[in-house]
Amino acid sequence: MSENKNPFLEEEKSEPTKIGFDSATPIQKGKKMSEKYPDNFEGKGLRRAAKLCTIFGIIFSVLSMMYFLLPIFAAIIGGLIAVILIFGMIFSVIITLGLILMNEGYRQWIGNNMMDIPNFFFNIGENVAKLAPYYLVVAIPALVLNIAGLVLGIVGQAKKYRFCISYIVLNSIFLTFTLFFTALYFIGGMNVFNV
Repeated sequence: MSENKNPFLEEEKSEPTKIGFDSATPIQKGKKMSEKYPDNFEGKGLRRAAKLCTIFGIIFSVLSMMYFLLPIFAAIIGGLIAVILIFGMIFSVIITLGLILMNEGYRQWIGNNMMDIPNFFFNIGENVAKLAPYYLVVAIPALVLNIAGLVLGIVGQAKKYRFCISYIVLNSIFLTFTLFFTALYFIGGMNVFNV
């Protein structure tokens, strides 16, 4: 005997599909979802080197900008150092259950010397000349890393590797800023701004 299949009952049992979408996910189809950067991705080493140069280049570039504009950022830097010192003091007292306060040297440090570094930054107008010679300590690594990241990004883009254009753009921006501030540093007689 032949079975009579009702087409309306078959439609009720199957899941409705949305227009433009396949109802089965890649896992349901038995396929592993592709990773963003698979292990055999072409140019992965070059991309990783460009990424590291870009990240550290941005960090050093921001430090060189903050260094050059120390009077503007002095309150922020001094405030952050003060907060870190205060939390460190509180933490050390809690950890030792207050026994550290019995140490004469520690109490003298809290009373007299704990805020020396934050005060140095709060009075940066008087102290900026002392820090000026050390500007190149952050500027040179920023320039080297930004140039390296830019070259690696250009090589990767020339070899048609993906995701290299962002390294070119970021390194170009931060290299421009660092070159600008370094040029100002040398034009100003190796001094940073003093407002």
